[in-house]
Parts: sequence; C-alpha cells; structure tokens
Amino acid sequence: MSIFICLATMGSEYLNWDFNDPELAAAGTLLHAFEFLFVRIAPFAFIVSVIGVVLTYTKDKK
Repeated sequence: MSIFICLATMGSEYLNWDFNDPELAAAGTLLHAFEFLFVRIAPFAFIVSVIGVVLTYTKDKK
C-alpha cells in the first residue's frame, strides 16, 4: 500500500525530464518500467494474498 502512495505522490515526474541526457533517459526508463510492472502485478499479488489468508483462516478453524 505504501508503494502505491509513493507512486501517486511522485506523479511520474520523470516524464518531464530531458531525455536527451543518456543518464536521465536510463533512469526514466527504469522508473517507468518499475511503475508499469508494479501497477500491473500488484492487484494479482493482493488477490493471491487474500486467498492465502482465507485458506489459512479456514484451515485453523477445522
């Protein structure tokens, strides 16, 4: 959850960088890739963790 908050407050400021500088271009690409992958993978990770909690909870009740 805290990573979502950090990404939201960051506001993708790397999109305004001057990508003519190779170092900034590499850093911006890495930040964009992390942001893209995190937003795509996080919902599935959340669903899997909820399923795990439910299965663990029901296993302890039996």
